[in-house]
Amino acid sequence: MREKGFTPFATNPVRGSEATASGNLSLCETNHPKAATHLAEAPEKCAAVRNAQGESQTGFTPCHCQGRDTGFTLIELMVVIAIVAVISLVVILTLNPAEILRQSRDANRVSDMSTLRSSLALYLAAVSTPNLASSSGAFGNCYVTFATGTCGFGFSSALSVSTNGGNATSTHVDSTGWLPVDFTQIPSGQPIANLPVDPLNNENYFYSYAATTTNIGFKVVASGMESRKYGRGGSNDAVSNDGGSFPNSYESGTNLSL
Repeated sequence: MREKGFTPFATNPVRGSEATASGNLSLCETNHPKAATHLAEAPEKCAAVRNAQGESQTGFTPCHCQGRDTGFTLIELMVVIAIVAVISLVVILTLNPAEILRQSRDANRVSDMSTLRSSLALYLAAVSTPNLASSSGAFGNCYVTFATGTCGFGFSSALSVSTNGGNATSTHVDSTGWLPVDFTQIPSGQPIANLPVDPLNNENYFYSYAATTTNIGFKVVASGMESRKYGRGGSNDAVSNDGGSFPNSYESGTNLSL
């Protein structure tokens, strides 16, 4: 009877210094205590395997000892799964995908305010008779991108909320959008194709605009920043360093006292 877990002769040749019979016997004896007995009992089988493999006697190893089958045990798999789970949790806690999304939206807000300011500055410089307010609201309104938005996020309470004729979410640049300035009047062409709108655009996060006849000034406002990075006291604090007077809003323009 062949002992379980032991193969008395090889299916794969081993060459080199281990090819001698004494070397093979020593190798088998080292790995399996009854290897010599199996070799003595089955010389014909070893020879048959050798002939079947087409191997000459030189370079043929007549036995092959196996400790156990290769592969993962259940415990090993469980350990690997646990390690992967811990690493995944650390990555999620470190990167914080929700915070990254908030930072991305805040970066868009800062960029949008810069775009609006530069577009309005170009409009004032290029148009001979600029008009920064709608004919209906004139300069007593703040214009918002959300229908129920208020002026209190970045403007004086003296201003009234306007959606520019119900076009709070309109992105047209011909004065019919939420910002009532006709950028198509710029001789060199309109600097933007569409008016930007807040990434969330709800009652807490929206854009607003107001202008004054005094020195033809204007101000655009992002009502707030979501992330810790761009918020008050963050590493890239946008609301405290904008030069405005509202602590939680991002203000930009030529007249921040509005």
